[in-house]
Amino acid sequence: MPSRRIAVALLSGLLLLLSWFSGYGKDQPQAAPKRDDSQQGWKEKPPGYRFIHYEHPTEAEHRTAEQFAWRTAKNLGVWTGIAASIAAFFAFWTWLETKRQADTADLALRAVQRAFITASDYKIARLKDDTEPCWSFDPIISNTGETPTRDMRLTKEIVAMELSTPGEQGSANGMAMAPTDPEDTYRKFVGWTASLLGPKQNLPTTAETGRVCLTSEDRGSMWAHERIYVRGVIQYRDIFPASPEHVTKYCFWIQAEDNKGTYEPRPVLCSHWNCADDECERDKEAYEAELAQDFAETGQTPRPPVEWHLQ
Repeated sequence: MPSRRIAVALLSGLLLLLSWFSGYGKDQPQAAPKRDDSQQGWKEKPPGYRFIHYEHPTEAEHRTAEQFAWRTAKNLGVWTGIAASIAAFFAFWTWLETKRQADTADLALRAVQRAFITASDYKIARLKDDTEPCWSFDPIISNTGETPTRDMRLTKEIVAMELSTPGEQGSANGMAMAPTDPEDTYRKFVGWTASLLGPKQNLPTTAETGRVCLTSEDRGSMWAHERIYVRGVIQYRDIFPASPEHVTKYCFWIQAEDNKGTYEPRPVLCSHWNCADDECERDKEAYEAELAQDFAETGQTPRPPVEWHLQ
């Protein structure tokens, strides 16, 4: 691997430097020992005698050349080690920069090509075989990305939330135009449905069509007696390796609108739970902060709303 070869080159350069510095002066040519007069066969020196050691010019030049060659080799080794370390450092830096650019390009490719699930639209139709005015409601779940989903699971539920009379305990729940978090609720009451959704495709409508029957109690008023919500969660991965788990949430408030004595559905988006991925974490925090503020301003004790499932 490139990183392993670069590390070996760096280590080799450092070891070379250490070896030269640790051996400094050990192999330096030594000066010739001084001449001992006792070895010259002189038993006694004549009076006034003074021995003068004469060194031949060729011998001195040879020793000077050896010292110069040793210093040259030492300096060359040191600079070679430094150059090798610098080259290895720049090679390592180049590898890091190349890897960073490759990772950036990979993230950009994933962002463009990955699967992306939305549920911001719906289909609604009157059910003719009912004795009371009821409607089918189906959110349109679409993969707007360029690649198919993987490990996709989803849930859809229709819930009614009871609203307390203004001023009563728990009525502050009605000040938030949204039910509880669908991701928290489905884990207790609703199971997953596994599915696969190709690029640029909508999830087919199944027999589990949402059935909504409306009365005057479901009018789009903050102080109505109840509200009907259609909410759900889609969790999935994309086809790229090490894909994180993605999440999409949706929520519609089905308001009853009077049309000559018949109450027809008028869906509007909830104030929360229409989000994807990291947005959903921030949305949950905002929902909890909004409820806490509503209960504090009304002087009520916080408590969860009363909800029951219609489907």
